[in-house]
Formats: sequence, C-alpha cells, structure tokens
Amino acid sequence: MKILSLCSGIGGLDHQALQLLGLCDRYEVTDCVEIRSYRQDILTSHNKGVKIHGDLKEFNERLESGEIEGVWDIVVGGSPCDGNSAANTGGEGLQGESSGLWFDMLRTIKLVKPRVVLWENPAGARSPKGGDRFSPLGIVIGGLIALGYGCQSESFTASESGGPHTRERILLIAYANGWKPEKRSDIPPSWNLKIRSDVEKSRDHTRWPCHAPRDSGVHNGFPQVLHDRAEGWWKANKFIGKISAPARSIPDRYERLSALGDSCCPITASFAWKQIDRYHKNHLGIDEKISVEPYIKWIGGKRRVISELINRMPGRYRRYFEPFVGAGALFFHTRPRDAYLSDLNPELINTYLMVRDRPRELIEELEKHRQQHSTDYYYEVRLRDRIDYEYKSLVERAARFIYLVQAGYNGMWRENSKGENNVPIGRYKEPKIYDVDQIYAACRALQGVQIECHGFQEIENLVKEGDFVYIDPPYVDGFTEYTAEGFDYKKQVELKGFCDRLTEKAAYVMISNSSNPKIYDLYPQKEKGRNMETGEYQIEEVYVGRSINCVKGMRGKVPELILRNYGENS
Repeated sequence: MKILSLCSGIGGLDHQALQLLGLCDRYEVTDCVEIRSYRQDILTSHNKGVKIHGDLKEFNERLESGEIEGVWDIVVGGSPCDGNSAANTGGEGLQGESSGLWFDMLRTIKLVKPRVVLWENPAGARSPKGGDRFSPLGIVIGGLIALGYGCQSESFTASESGGPHTRERILLIAYANGWKPEKRSDIPPSWNLKIRSDVEKSRDHTRWPCHAPRDSGVHNGFPQVLHDRAEGWWKANKFIGKISAPARSIPDRYERLSALGDSCCPITASFAWKQIDRYHKNHLGIDEKISVEPYIKWIGGKRRVISELINRMPGRYRRYFEPFVGAGALFFHTRPRDAYLSDLNPELINTYLMVRDRPRELIEELEKHRQQHSTDYYYEVRLRDRIDYEYKSLVERAARFIYLVQAGYNGMWRENSKGENNVPIGRYKEPKIYDVDQIYAACRALQGVQIECHGFQEIENLVKEGDFVYIDPPYVDGFTEYTAEGFDYKKQVELKGFCDRLTEKAAYVMISNSSNPKIYDLYPQKEKGRNMETGEYQIEEVYVGRSINCVKGMRGKVPELILRNYGENS
C-alpha cells in the first residue's frame, strides 16, 4: 500500500516504524511533506526514492490544481503539537498558527481520499485549548467523521514500549467509509493488550522490553517507570545511530532535542501499525496477494473461468504479457509484478491509463454520468463521437467509455466501420456505472505496469525466453466488433503463426478461444500419453457461464478452449 507522509519529521511515525516491524514490503512511503531541510536530508538518506515536498499549504495547492498526482492508500502525519501540549499551559490548540496545520492536513485527506489515516499528537490534545469548547482530539475526530471516516484512538507512553522516557502520545487511526466495529469489545481497551506480543516478536533483535499496562482501562494506569534496560535503546536503534549524531548536522539545541524526541517515535508508532496490519488486513484489502476485480464489464471477460486459467498458468515466469487485455481479469486476479498490457482499442487503453494515473478525476466525471443517466442522456453521450469527440479531455473520454459500456446493452462496446459506438441502451433500471473501491484497487494494481495501444504483433520483439503471454482474442465465429477493423479468420491464422514464433523463443503461451472445429484444425493437438513436441498445443475444453453476450443463445454454460504450448509441470 502507498503511503503519503505529512509533517514527516524524520520518518519515525511511518517508514522507520514499518522498517522496525519488517513491513516495508507491504507498505511503501512514496511521498513526504516536510518543510525543514535537515529532516528532508534524513528522510532521503533512510528511504531511497521517496519524493520530498516542502510546504504543506503549497503541496495542497499543487495537488488541487493537478500539478501533483498520486494515489495513496494511507495518509500519516503528526501535525505540529506545540499548541496542544500539556506543557504549554497557554497553548492556543488548533487555533494556533503551527498546530492549526491540522486543517491543512484535513484538506489533504479530503483531496486524496485515503483508505486509512494515522494521526499522532501529545496527550495534551485531550484537553480543550485556546478557548475552544472541544479538545483538539475531539476537533480532529469531528473533521474526519465529517469526511466519512470512523475513528479509534489510544494513548501510549514511550517507556511502555521500551523507549527511554515516559512521554505519553495519542495515536488515532481513521478508516474510510465510516468503519465501526460491531461491538465496542472488538477493539481492545488498550491495543497493546493484544498486540504487545506481536510487537515483541517483530523486535526480538532490538532487545527492547514491552511493558504491559498496570490497568486495562483506556488512558489509565500506564507505567511511568523507565525500565533500566531502556537506556540501551539508543545503542540498539539502527535508524538514528549514536545519541550525538544529530549534533553534527543540527546546530540549534531545541531542534536537536526535537530530533531526539522524533527518534523515539517508531517504537510507539509500531503499536498503531500492528493494529492496522493485524486487525484490519482483510477489511482494507491490503494484502498484496488479494485479487482485484475488473473495474468494467466486457464481452468475453474471464471472471467466471478465472480459476481454470490460474490453475493452468506456468509455475514460474519472468514477465507477463496480455495483448488482448479487455477487462484484464487474469491480470487483476494474479497481479504480476512485471506486466505489459496492450489492446488495439484506443478508448479501452485510454481508460486503463486514466484509471492508473488520474482516478480521482475519472470518478468525478463518472459521477456526473451517474447523476444524469436516462435514455435520452445515454444517446446524447453516445452521439459525442460523431460531433465533438476530439475536443474532449482524456479523462472525459475514459468516463464516457466506461459509462457507455456499463449502461449499454448487455455490457457491449461495438463500433461501426467509422469507429463509432452503435450499442443501444441496456435494459437496466439503475445500471452500476462505477465502483469507487474497484477503481482505486485497479489503480494500485496498475502502478508500474506498461500500457500500450497496438496490435498483438508489436509485442513479438519484446517477449523473451521464460516470459508468459496470455492471449484472449475475439473468438472464432464470435463477437469481433470491438474495433472498426474487426478480427476475421485470417487474423486467427496470423495469430497462430505469432504463437508459434513465441514458442520458438521458449516463451510460455496460453490461449483462450471458442470450442470450434476451426481451432482444432488450426492448432496441432498433443496426443495423450506422450511428451509434447515443438509446435503442438495442449488443448482442454472447459464450460463457462456467460451472462454477457451479444447473442442470446450464447449465454449460460458454453464450452471454451484453453490452449497451452507447455505441459503440466512447467
């Protein structure tokens, strides 16, 4: 999952805590917003490749204007706390200039729409400040609830988790879509009662003791005694180094002490990350092995045969290619790390690019279509490729494409010889135009994926030995009008020669097609009981349920073929 870190400090609340727990393979801090240069230097030295942004207000302006684009699953930040601290008896709370940066953080959260928010502040944030009726913590929770988040918070002392002081901090986790546990007992009164052992196991090599609270009540009875072994934390801390290290780069004594305080943050923050990771992994879908559903309907889509395809994929391969990507069901369910997706339909490929690069804008456009949907509106939108299509933005074109497929007859995209959509409106009372979660999940899965618009022939020089190519062309005697060019039997013969050349390269090839005598005639079949020879294909028939098909008689259970140029043990 991608993380945006705000008011990052030296990364103690996010990257260092995740590194401490060994969770960096699952969570990645991609962007940090931190205004102080020496902290920026520390961030870049410990997290290679992270993007550094300076002023938070300027970051929001660039984010809102579209100059900065990104998709983040989690937003993390400890807003400046001087106005909220119990030590500052005259603190102005969130009315202060520094602590008031929380409202800029809230603006970021509103723009980014993350799945999870993690916020940190001192215990003084529980008390009203600056004449406010509510405490800073209450105002923070109120703002997050207004954006649709459900919240839970807890307090910890550094000594409780092995730190060298007794400072108490508040950690708040907010979940999108107003998530709330069914019962209050689902959340332990103190997180560390259940996850303390997990944290200890993750940190065995550090020798840091994790103290159990003396009382199980919320915010009550935390140990205030510094464990005699906790002083060894400074030597064990592999992120900051020796206690004197900050003095070499930070001339100001206040900032030096602040940096040392920041360096204690990972051991406390580890409790929040374990809470997110252990208790809500399934709810948030953050396990990278969890499959993603395609964001669009598509004739010939492979959702209903996906298990058959996955079971027949090679055990190991280098790069994944899919030259007839369509809805991309196999890609989204397997989520290969190195993938190349392509298709000849420019509108489909543009939609993939917008889902990957500009999901927030795409969702806003789709919402306009959803609100205005009617029969007249559908045909008005369909007509746009005949009038003013070239003047539409890429996002508008992608939203139009998704809308017409989702609201059109039987989930079809069909073009006439002029490349114009000619599908009538579907018989849906309330068609499902889009799903926010599916689009953002698809966006995450597509990060780092190469997406191109061209025919299948163009990937031939890219495919190398050990690569896997999944080919799902328009079927023989099936629907072929995905593009104005169509896909006739001559193209099927050309495709077969293409597959043979990939076989000569020792690439793995798997093909889907209709159960048709022409396919059996075109592809030499391996005989049972003997080894496969070069040029032969293993052909298997499977039955697939079809609810989307332009031919009424072809819905229901229909036979399809899966062809492979490799055997069972590949």
